[in-house]
This record gives sequence, structure tokens and C-alpha cells, in this order.
Amino acid sequence: MDGDLRVDPDLLRDRAAELSLVARALATGGFGLGVDAPDWSAGVALAALASTVSSTLGSAAARVAHSGDLLRSAAAGYEDADRRAAVRLHRVG
Repeated sequence: MDGDLRVDPDLLRDRAAELSLVARALATGGFGLGVDAPDWSAGVALAALASTVSSTLGSAAARVAHSGDLLRSAAAGYEDADRRAAVRLHRVG
């Protein structure tokens, strides 16, 4: 590594889009754990487990989506900083 900072905003946005797809899959990806056996203790336990899994996946989906938002924001920030630097350099030159 030569110490230079290199950022590819398009790559950041591509990865953000991929994270959005992962978040959507987590949010909608049920595992089919539900069972129609309310009189069976195993059915009740499985329903509780399904609820916990769904909640956990929803939380994970939100965190992944937030990470994608952060990447998009970083891409925009790098591009904005680049534009501002270019304007300042044109003033000097």
C-alpha cells in the first residue's frame, strides 16, 4: 500500500445496492417454522421460536439496510469533497 486514499463512489453505491437486496431478503425471508398445532406443546414452542426468528431477522435487516445507507452517504460525501477541492484548486490556478 502506498499510503494514498482511493475511493470509488460507484463501487460504494454498488455495494449499498447489494446490502439493500440482503436486507430485503432478511426482512421477507420466513423460514416456514409455523405449524398449525396450537394444542401441542411443541407447536406452541415452535410458534414462539418462529416469532423470535422473525424479530431477529427484522432487526438484522434494519442494521444491514442502515449500513447500505451509510455507504451511499459516504459515496456522496466523497464526491462532494472532490467537487469542493476541484473548485478550490481552480481558484488557485
